[in-house]
Amino acid sequence: LGRNVLFLDEIDALAGSRDREMHEASRRSLSVLLRRMDGLEAGANTAIIAATNRPQDLDAALLSRFDVRVAFPPPDAAARALIFGRYARQLEPAALAALGEASEGLSGRDILDVCKSAERRWAAALVRGEETSPLPPHRLYDDGVARRRSEAIGAIAGEAEGAGS
Repeated sequence: LGRNVLFLDEIDALAGSRDREMHEASRRSLSVLLRRMDGLEAGANTAIIAATNRPQDLDAALLSRFDVRVAFPPPDAAARALIFGRYARQLEPAALAALGEASEGLSGRDILDVCKSAERRWAAALVRGEETSPLPPHRLYDDGVARRRSEAIGAIAGEAEGAGS
């Protein structure tokens, strides 16, 4: 047999921790996944790679099945500015730097979502005749960052409330 790579993206959706309240079907799915992973490890030609944005939610038995864990920290302000620059090329370097500073705690995916939202809002305003700018202006990205950060804060507060129940 050839070499195989099994990539499990967002593994936290498949294998949450049994320390938390878990639906019986999820518990059974986790059990099957763990048994299958044990069977795959026997073959030297198979590599299992998994990814998650929520490592704190993973089951300890699942984590024990991986030989190596690599953590990628969230991007710093300069990296966030570069990510904004990739998607909002029309913005000046100073505007990109300001967005990088303002977007503390956002991931690269969050930044992509902010940029897409700003572009959609700009296009809708353009069609309605409310916008005359030939490209999405900086303020729409600022608004998107503020909204995304408030959503993230709300989600964290909701998780804290759920943990305290």
